[in-house]
Amino acid sequence: ADFCNQHHPITSGDTTMSSTILDLLSTRSLLVYHPLACNGQICIDISGCTSQMNGRLNNGSCLRLRSFSESLLSLGGCPVLYPLFEKFQETDCFYAMESDNASSSSSSNNWESPTDWIIVRKESQKNLSDIDNRLISNPIASIINLLRCVLSSRSMIILTEQMTKHYNVELLGQHLNRISSLFIDQQLLIAIQQLIECSRLNKSSYLLTNQFIQYILLDFGLWNKAKYDVRITHLQYIAAVIKDEKKYYRTKFGVQYFLDIIRQHFQ
Repeated sequence: ADFCNQHHPITSGDTTMSSTILDLLSTRSLLVYHPLACNGQICIDISGCTSQMNGRLNNGSCLRLRSFSESLLSLGGCPVLYPLFEKFQETDCFYAMESDNASSSSSSNNWESPTDWIIVRKESQKNLSDIDNRLISNPIASIINLLRCVLSSRSMIILTEQMTKHYNVELLGQHLNRISSLFIDQQLLIAIQQLIECSRLNKSSYLLTNQFIQYILLDFGLWNKAKYDVRITHLQYIAAVIKDEKKYYRTKFGVQYFLDIIRQHFQ
């Protein structure tokens, strides 16, 4: 920045000192400014002081940092994350389980067992940070958790609207059906619950909530790959969801739909 020269002109006697100061500034300083206050290479002083000290960037680049949601939107939205599911193999699950068991044994007094999990409802949103820590050992659940964080950003409602179009939720369900059965565990079910409950909090994403329930939660072909205790808990959560809106599910699916599910998946 050359505002030093603006307020303290260089004279013949202090050329060496000024050049030393400028060398230090150019090699050991980092300027952070609001991008809206920059025009070309000039950074306007927005401090509000009477004496304006505008900055000028010489031999540098002006970069604008964007949020993860904005960057994701420019790349095509949430579906660009779906191929990440296929990058994880069964060995990744074993490594995660070993590290999780090691950490849980060291803090067994303060840590719940993997089977003692809670249903995420509207009144328990304050506990999301604690639940997030339990999704680390399952990479698939972590990606779902990332989707939940992106879609819960109220500043990026366009991502939520984009998610309901072009069969994006159906594609998410298809990618989940391709993962190993080892990843379909309690942690993945918790992540799906969080995704549904957080979308419920956003009144504008009612359609998205119903799509999550229809194409992921009610995909029994996916959840029947899991162990018995996960399947039981999955059915319990479905019962809780239907209990909240009996009229909608009676009209949308009907009793015959669930009778067909029983005949197809629970013989």
